[in-house]
Amino acid sequence: MVKKTKTKKKHKTESPLRTEKKTLRISKEKMSFIADEWRTTLDAIKDAISLIDVEGKIVRCNRAMAAFLGKPFPEILGQKCWKLVYGTSEPIEGCPVVRMKETLKKETMILPIDERVFEVTADPIFDDSGGLSGGVHIISDITDRKRAEEELKKSYKEILSGQNAMINLTEDLMKEIKERKDGEDKIKEYSGHLRRLTSQMSLVEEQERRRIANILHDSIGQNLALSKIKLEEVKELASSEHLSIHFDELQKTIDQAINFVRSLTFEISPPVLYELGFEAAIEWLGEQILKKHNVLFEFRDDNQSKPMSETVKILLFQAMKEFLVNIIKHSKAHKVRVSSQKDENNIRISIEDDGIGFDLADISYKIMESGTFGLFSVRERLILIGGYFEINSVPGQGTQITLIAPLENT
Repeated sequence: MVKKTKTKKKHKTESPLRTEKKTLRISKEKMSFIADEWRTTLDAIKDAISLIDVEGKIVRCNRAMAAFLGKPFPEILGQKCWKLVYGTSEPIEGCPVVRMKETLKKETMILPIDERVFEVTADPIFDDSGGLSGGVHIISDITDRKRAEEELKKSYKEILSGQNAMINLTEDLMKEIKERKDGEDKIKEYSGHLRRLTSQMSLVEEQERRRIANILHDSIGQNLALSKIKLEEVKELASSEHLSIHFDELQKTIDQAINFVRSLTFEISPPVLYELGFEAAIEWLGEQILKKHNVLFEFRDDNQSKPMSETVKILLFQAMKEFLVNIIKHSKAHKVRVSSQKDENNIRISIEDDGIGFDLADISYKIMESGTFGLFSVRERLILIGGYFEINSVPGQGTQITLIAPLENT
């Protein structure tokens, strides 16, 4: 996925954001609630966990990480992870944080410290457009596991000495299996918490995008339009040809600013999703993404009422954007057909392309299945709301994707 960066554009919204302090404060309270729930969940985990940005700086960590580093939170946040973990000014060889950034996949290394053995992993986090936005850094003390492995090796050699050694080894194996199964159950439980938090954060992020887009349109956009009208009135009163030339230049500058604000508003949160409805937004999205790349786009709707919650509407719109961008990047398709229809109490969205297709057993698909975000995240978030999606593809025969999501009771 192509990473889109809009960092500089934040400065253009500082002035109107100051006029919306009350709304921004409410948004921060929502984010604080998410952060508190994140902290409660992560603090219950014995492994040392931190969130890092693309530069390797720690932006958040749990109590176990603070205890592992032996530092209070203020001395941890904002620091490069390798400086605190490895005590080096630069990443050490094989550092999983750096390898993760290079390969865009989970990276692991073993780190011996003071006669203890730690497993260090880094999982990449992607934004909605598929660009790398950070990672999850986990440090697990596997000393006991390593010792257990050594003991197992030793016990295996003792099998030859008699039946008692075999019995002891069997008991040890059964104990380890039970411990691992208990650990897997806990991981599943924690994963459920993280999936719910991811879904909540995505909704809060979209709400914040929409609020900022409204500020751009209502404050900056309207003020620019009013300034243009006033400038035209003043220009009519000007008698000097020299002044008229300057007025033309000012009008041109204002027109450019208006077009920029309009483009930025649609990029942050397309108003069509909220003003004209989901189907119109999907048709607009297809034209924006596909037609720019000379891909024919066809949209069909059964024209039935499909009432959706804001959560479902945002999730489906984001999922459609994810799929359409993937088609442009990988399918080499010439035509894409999208259909939307009501299926009892659900909405069914079908996306078909005439591209090169792929083998579902291909390693790239396995990577997608084993990942944490991207298409895997879309599937997990759909499951949370009672939906799902299916992918059917054959090499040389294109790809069909079906999304199912629940509608609101009418």
